[in-house]
Amino acid sequence: MEDIIRHIKNFIKPLLSREMLESYYRFRHQRHFAQSSVVPFAKILVTGSSGFIGRTITPYLSQCGFSLRGYDREPAAGPEEFIQGDLLDFTTLSHAAQGADCIIHLAASPHFADFESQLVPSNVLGLHNILEAARLAGVKRIILASSCQAAFLHEKQKRVRVNDRSPLGHYGLTKLWGEEMGQLYSRRYGLSVLAVRLGWAVNSPAEFENMATSAEGRPLFLSHDDLRELFRCSLYARPTPFDVVYAFSKQEPEIYDMKPAKRLLGFRPRDTYPHGLDF
Repeated sequence: MEDIIRHIKNFIKPLLSREMLESYYRFRHQRHFAQSSVVPFAKILVTGSSGFIGRTITPYLSQCGFSLRGYDREPAAGPEEFIQGDLLDFTTLSHAAQGADCIIHLAASPHFADFESQLVPSNVLGLHNILEAARLAGVKRIILASSCQAAFLHEKQKRVRVNDRSPLGHYGLTKLWGEEMGQLYSRRYGLSVLAVRLGWAVNSPAEFENMATSAEGRPLFLSHDDLRELFRCSLYARPTPFDVVYAFSKQEPEIYDMKPAKRLLGFRPRDTYPHGLDF
């Protein structure tokens, strides 16, 4: 029977498009891990593990069986291993990357930070150090926390797609540069890089109130439960050289194109505004 199946696949393979073949192999990969307790990475380095997103996702990923190593300027409860350091401290960062086969890069300066003194050092130079440390340590997979601010919905648009690049501020610009740098390291050094353009995951009741009163806030909603599931799906997804996806909870209507996240990661958000928050 296996010989028959193999002959059939060899016959139809030339008839299939590249996209269809990628979908087939991605489905086979995801089905294998869905039926297995084996996690795809032995050790995952999480930068920015003490920040809000880091504190939100690391306990869940540990419960899923992943072995995590945190990296941040300030320690926090979460990963079983932790190394204290800065993104600009290349020596310590390189030490943290040793033995890891995947990096989830969350550490960054926020959108309100000063461009020259904070955004460029953390979001540009810091990312360069992450990618260099990953390359030298032989890390297989990089998951970059990008932002939906890398592309802005213009008045004439009905939907924002992953190949759109139109930041309105310096923060979004640094995130777009980060995607380009990730693609450079994928193209030149063979790293597998996934850039996730995250929606608005509010970190407090006060920030939730700001979202509720913001004209553009609700379409950007990303619940904490969907955020956790997004990173779990990203870890189980079949690695590709480079991809960009959006990460939002259910949008009504869908403004940001979620099809790549569904196709590449198998991520299907469950929550709608304002559900799925931890407070």
